[in-house]
Amino acid sequence: MDHLRRHVATLPPVDQARLAARRADPAVQAGTRCVFLDEAGACAVYAARPIICRTHGPAVRTPAGLSWCHLNFTGLTATEVASQVPAAGVLDLERLNALLAVVNARHLARVGGPERLPLDAALDPIAPLESTSPPARPEGENTP
Repeated sequence: MDHLRRHVATLPPVDQARLAARRADPAVQAGTRCVFLDEAGACAVYAARPIICRTHGPAVRTPAGLSWCHLNFTGLTATEVASQVPAAGVLDLERLNALLAVVNARHLARVGGPERLPLDAALDPIAPLESTSPPARPEGENTP
């Protein structure tokens, strides 16, 4: 969330104001639209988008089967997509999520903080982040 907050802080004030106003959008409040998508569907924080957003588009494997963004594979059936994408090119979403959970747990153990935050929390002021630092390590302790 820190990198996302820092990115939002670099946006022009008019863009920051638009993002803040989007928090009141009923679709954003209902969780059916991302606060960072503008009216045309463009992402205002594309360069700093979270990992979950980066996994949208490529073919992914879930317990329910193969899934993909229809914009990347226009007019293709599941069989056609499966035949065009090598197995190594398909993200295993369950495995990715498990690995990300481990990374997140290790990060939180090191720096503290809440386990989950809503994406629009990145629109909150950045000042509290600047005072956040990893806990001091006892003298002589090795870094991971």
